[in-house]
Amino acid sequence: MAKDADCVLLGPQVSYRLAEVQGLVACPTASIDMRTYGMMDGQKALEQALELIGE
Repeated sequence: MAKDADCVLLGPQVSYRLAEVQGLVACPTASIDMRTYGMMDGQKALEQALELIGE
């Protein structure tokens, strides 16, 4: 599924499946903030991903 991914970000509309996805992948997983997603703020989403992987 995501074997080569550094992290997985879910859209807020499927955030209820976060625990399920975390059980399927070995990388850090989170849900994108609803406001970030709604405003299509790619910079904020990137910052969230980088924070998730520790960079």
